[in-house]
Amino acid sequence: MWEYDEIVGVPGSEGQLGPEGKQGQKGEQGTPGEPGYRGLDGMMGPQGQPGDKGDAGAPGVPGAIGEVGIKGSQGMKGNSGPRGPAGPRAGQPEYKELPGPRGNPGPVGEAGSTGPPGLSGEQGLLGPLGPSGSKGERGEKGIKGNTGRVGPPGVIGDPGPKGHPGPQGPPGEKGDRGPLGQNGPPGLMGVEGMPGSPGQEGPPGPKGEQGLDGPKGNIGPAGPMGPPGEQQAFPAELGRYMNQGDKAGSNGRRRRSVPDFQSDMAIMVEDMGSKQVELKEGVTLVVSRLFSQIDQLRAEVKKIRYPTGQEDSPAPTCRDIQMVHEDAKDGWYWVDPNLGSPSDAMKVWCNMEAGGQTCVHPLKKSAGEPLKAWPRKKDGNPFFSEMKGGSTIEYPDEVQLAFLRLSSLEASQKFTYYCKKSIAWFDSEMSNYDQAITLEGYNKEKIDTTDVSNVNDGCADRSGEGKTIFDVYASDVSILPIMDFAPKDYGADGQEFGFEAGPVCFF
Repeated sequence: MWEYDEIVGVPGSEGQLGPEGKQGQKGEQGTPGEPGYRGLDGMMGPQGQPGDKGDAGAPGVPGAIGEVGIKGSQGMKGNSGPRGPAGPRAGQPEYKELPGPRGNPGPVGEAGSTGPPGLSGEQGLLGPLGPSGSKGERGEKGIKGNTGRVGPPGVIGDPGPKGHPGPQGPPGEKGDRGPLGQNGPPGLMGVEGMPGSPGQEGPPGPKGEQGLDGPKGNIGPAGPMGPPGEQQAFPAELGRYMNQGDKAGSNGRRRRSVPDFQSDMAIMVEDMGSKQVELKEGVTLVVSRLFSQIDQLRAEVKKIRYPTGQEDSPAPTCRDIQMVHEDAKDGWYWVDPNLGSPSDAMKVWCNMEAGGQTCVHPLKKSAGEPLKAWPRKKDGNPFFSEMKGGSTIEYPDEVQLAFLRLSSLEASQKFTYYCKKSIAWFDSEMSNYDQAITLEGYNKEKIDTTDVSNVNDGCADRSGEGKTIFDVYASDVSILPIMDFAPKDYGADGQEFGFEAGPVCFF
């Protein structure tokens, strides 16, 4: 036969797309995919309450059929099979011969055909941890976890810089009542009293010794009946005498507004003398008037010993009111420190929670000024009273304030400086107190505010509007109240200041 070399032709053109075939049979279930990478641990959630014990779960779904395994290696030698029947003897087929010796094992047979798929096996063990996956996107913010344990104390740091003084704390609790003070010095001599009224006729004197018996006289004739005697009038001279006594003692200072008893009595006695009032009736009227005056004096003494703080019963200080009325509350009361007529008593605020402080407010017209621009027209730092439109700070009654100081051991007062781009005390930009204002006390003594320990400073950075509160305390009560002040940082474009003087409190 002829042998021909294979001839390869040119590839033909692409044929047309054939019609869509029928849907094929459902394929076998695919093999399980590889375990996915382990995700990152989420944030620890709050610990839940233990749940109830659940019911036993239903049997799991059978696993997928595994692939056909590869051909295994030669197995181990099997056990001996059962003994076979005896073969026929040679030449004597009708007789059975004894079994011959055991032969050698035959060669290994070919592998058998593939058996049917085995039953689905149990789920295998969890495979080893796979490699870490790439970093995922940031998840949403989780729920706030439980508070962690307190860490160990840190190393003690270096002391920080000295801070600004903090704001004034709230008033402390009312302290225990102090011990009773020593008796005060004797008071001034009182007004000379009026002369007393004539006393009643005294009792008969003791019986005298018996005299000698005289001679017995003759019995005389009976005399005629005499005319009736004249009634004795009340002596009008007593009224004139009482008037003279009133003039002699008129230079004394009466302590309270008791009616002028001595003058009233003199007028009453003169009137009874001019009307020829019988002596017995006049004495009764005088005694009645005396008892009425005693009742009034008792009421006045009670007001002095137990003052209520009302306008008709002022006390020397708020502390005196609290000593008598321990349950007295904070509020407005009347005090009369000079212990004179209540007509010059002044209305004050009593801070009973602070131990009975007597607080005197400045007069409203001079107690403060609103925030506004003040031009600087003088060299240096003039006081507010020296500026155009300025004035000193005035208080109700200087005499009463003087007596109030005499009965006090300490005093305090708040002064507020309102600022707009103006320094009142500490300059945070320059870190100094060169622009701190100066206060002037009652005794003309200058108060350096850099020495004031309790300051709430809100005007330290010129950033806008604010206020600085100075809480001035003085053990020398002659320093307070504050009468004037000298600002320093003002007069520039946009700068303004104002002030407010609080009540001065004595204790």
